[in-house]
Amino acid sequence: MASQPIYQFYAELLDFKPRIWRRFQVLNNITMAKLGYILMSMFEMQASHMFRFEAPINITFNQRVAETFFEEEFAKFSSIPEDSLITKENWRIEIVNEDTPDAYDNNLFDATQHKVKEVISHPKSFVTFCYDYGDNWNIRLILEDIIIDKTLPGKDLPRILEGEGYGIIEDCGGPGGLKEITRAFKKKKGTQYKEYCDWLRCDDLDLTTFDRDDGNLRVKKIPRIYADIYERRLAPTKKSIDFLERKYLHNKTEPAPPAPSPELPCLPPHINPITQVIVALDVNDISQARELAHALQGTGCWLKIGLELYALSGVKLIDEFKNLGFNIFLDVKLHDIPTTVQRTLRILAASGADMINVHCLGGYEMMARAAEVCHQQNTLLIGVTVLTSMDGQEMAQIGVFQDMGAQVSRLAGLAYQAGLDGVVASAREVPVLRQQFGPSQQTDDFLLVTPGIRPVGSNANDQARILTPQAALDAGSSFLVIGRPITQAPDPRLALLNLF
Repeated sequence: MASQPIYQFYAELLDFKPRIWRRFQVLNNITMAKLGYILMSMFEMQASHMFRFEAPINITFNQRVAETFFEEEFAKFSSIPEDSLITKENWRIEIVNEDTPDAYDNNLFDATQHKVKEVISHPKSFVTFCYDYGDNWNIRLILEDIIIDKTLPGKDLPRILEGEGYGIIEDCGGPGGLKEITRAFKKKKGTQYKEYCDWLRCDDLDLTTFDRDDGNLRVKKIPRIYADIYERRLAPTKKSIDFLERKYLHNKTEPAPPAPSPELPCLPPHINPITQVIVALDVNDISQARELAHALQGTGCWLKIGLELYALSGVKLIDEFKNLGFNIFLDVKLHDIPTTVQRTLRILAASGADMINVHCLGGYEMMARAAEVCHQQNTLLIGVTVLTSMDGQEMAQIGVFQDMGAQVSRLAGLAYQAGLDGVVASAREVPVLRQQFGPSQQTDDFLLVTPGIRPVGSNANDQARILTPQAALDAGSSFLVIGRPITQAPDPRLALLNLF
């Protein structure tokens, strides 16, 4: 259920008529970055350019905000009560990294670190969302209402209530260019019309088109894809690209709206398989973990911090390894009552982990509440179906006599219903799960994270159900978890690069 207040916004594209607008609802404790991804999804912005929010901003002066100031600036406000508000015009909120201009500007806040409720706190408050500083698209966003509805499932948010107009067309020259395109398609003749037809690969274009059902399907899936692009610098999978390009509409009887831009400059069609490898740092020595991380730096792989290493280091290694450029899978397999798991994940998701897992056997309520918390932080949450170290005989010993494949399928289905991003499952179950979940328009890319991966010639060790890396990818695995064949190799980096 929605445990946080719900914000209802009105958003309108500026400098264009007829109006293109949306009325929508979100939880108030999502990050400003996620709010940006939601807006981009609703207005057909394809994650090809930078974005930011600009506004007169009211932010509670607490430690979170104080950390963004220089120490001398903080000293100026040291006498202000903790719950006071600082108001300043034209503060910028964007994703901050080493490439950000003026990264140390006091007026700049990181969109991934600050929540919507910290920036917009009162009805009629507004911010301006700016996308593509060349074409200069601007959306005015106004908070209409703050709603308390604990009966609404958190997985139903964000949701679009109503709207008009299709959205923008990437790289057309901004609102002025969009007006020219609209005029050309109204005339349906002339050189300019023919040029636009060739570019957009269509001979008819209606920018008044608005499909709320399609919008609500996309607004729940696309923000996670965009978080990977902007925050984790990951290329989306082919299935994600197909979803972004609305390939799922090809099977419908009614024609789909024309794709406004057939080219996706930031979405390379060829994915380096190394970026789908999660190297398991299953070691009991922090120094050894650091050595492995430095050896693998720059390859594009993920790192997995499991229970053993987490017990030694806590969350400090997450921040350290992310500074080296890695995405982090925190493999803690939580399984407890729903409230405990929810509260724990609120802490773990804030640590910067990109992916966390829970046991599917914890049940629907536990998984649903866990997913709500993780998605507020743009953290992927996956479920463990059956441990890959277990076989049918061991399952029978604990009272589960169902066929292994049927048990995995049932638990994976429950995870999907609860809103998880995917499941952990043996590659031998992947073909069945791919038939069950995708590719399809309803699942986008339900992640299948596969441990028990062994290169040809490797020892199976304690894994009962294993497959080789290429065979696992061919079967449909999204990520491959590989440990000892890399971490115990004489040259871990070379072992990783030689997997494919």
